[in-house]
Amino acid sequence: MHVLMQITFSKDGSIPETGDVVIEDGKLGEAILESQIGKHGVSPATKKSLTSRLYNLMNQKANDH
Repeated sequence: MHVLMQITFSKDGSIPETGDVVIEDGKLGEAILESQIGKHGVSPATKKSLTSRLYNLMNQKANDH
């Protein structure tokens, strides 16, 4: 299985259609994600923001079907 991690940046809080950076090394992508939002992640605000965004995105997708 080939895993890609796509990183995007947005100034207005929107979710961009395309990524600014693509990391093709699955282990590196996992390490980056773990360092930010893992159990001992360095950014509690990022964890909260990502959780909220994913929750809203999944609800939106569920309501679309």
